[in-house]
Amino acid sequence: MSVCPICKGEGKEIVAELNPHTKKEVPVVKWCLCWKSKAVSSENDMLRWMGDTYLPLKEIDEGFRFLPQKLMRSPNLLIQNTNFESFCLHVKSFIMVYRFVDPIPAIFLCKAIDILKKFYVKQEDGTSPRLLDLNKYDLLIFTLDTYQKNDQIGTCIAEVVHNRLCVCKPTWIYLPKGVPLDNTLETSDLLKSVLKPDSEDKDDRYKKIELKEKTVEIKTVKTKVHRAAESFRPK
Repeated sequence: MSVCPICKGEGKEIVAELNPHTKKEVPVVKWCLCWKSKAVSSENDMLRWMGDTYLPLKEIDEGFRFLPQKLMRSPNLLIQNTNFESFCLHVKSFIMVYRFVDPIPAIFLCKAIDILKKFYVKQEDGTSPRLLDLNKYDLLIFTLDTYQKNDQIGTCIAEVVHNRLCVCKPTWIYLPKGVPLDNTLETSDLLKSVLKPDSEDKDDRYKKIELKEKTVEIKTVKTKVHRAAESFRPK
């Protein structure tokens, strides 16, 4: 990406904001979108390949409805008929919106196999995590794209989905484009009964959405648009 037109490569700017207690303006550091993009990529293995590339925030799919203060009203999503690049672009920019607010909602993005490896089996340091530990996250996002055969992956994912339904915390699941749920290693009778990928019933526990196709070759938008996007929040 070329030099950011907002910060000129500085990654931040100093702006004056009103102190809520003293009612006086004070200088504060405002991180630029380009810096936020790099930070989010560096913090997640699934997004690291994207570097400083991100989707302009106003282009985040409207289906990404998340209410940190009202988690029960935040929908569970089954994201399907969407290529992986588009999924990553939408998710990364969505995380950028919430990663730098106060308080920061706990959002965890991973692959299904990572759930098994990090929350189901004994760790190298001797600790024994539990799948219930995933309930601490306000939003869990994971992909159904396991290639390494494992007899426990189906039971593991089914339990995670069930646990989060019980505590009324949203979960977003990505089903790779062109891959039927029955063909994934994570599939199970419980998962199929909950996700219902072919159903259009509005009362389903998982809402089905298809993201607009995007590419990683995104040009930097004009400064004015960037500034407007910084204050954007999905509904």
